[in-house]
Amino acid sequence: QILMHGDNGAWDELNCDDANIIRRDGKWWFYYKGRIIDRESGQTFIGAATADQLTGPYTKHPANPLFKGHALTVTKFHDGVIALPGGSNQRVLWSTDGVRFDEAGDLKHKSTGVYNPDDFDDDADDVKPIGWIIDVLPQEPRRLYRLDCQLG
Repeated sequence: QILMHGDNGAWDELNCDDANIIRRDGKWWFYYKGRIIDRESGQTFIGAATADQLTGPYTKHPANPLFKGHALTVTKFHDGVIALPGGSNQRVLWSTDGVRFDEAGDLKHKSTGVYNPDDFDDDADDVKPIGWIIDVLPQEPRRLYRLDCQLG
């Protein structure tokens, strides 16, 4: 196991999933979704844990939960981190430290995915802007599509 759900009553007591891992500042940053047992799926939050090795052990960040979100994507950009919380929080969030996120714009998305090779390179000097992401069409049957955007 890489990361366990929280104790009874914790914000992540039911689950820790929808994980994204990036490397920055000499650490592996593991972003994940959590929820309290009796809450609806739209009442989920995002937290972070860090480790020196990709395989852990991971330590949950004391500032958790960081923001509301459901189907999370996190990627590096310039000297910070962009988060796309998905679900009911269809915003672009920005953070310079990977912990305190501010709203940076709207992006209509449901459940995104991004591939950014710089996410795994601690020495990337200038992380390039992302021109498109993968998203889920919410109608049934669900399918993936390319969503053009300008993050940056």
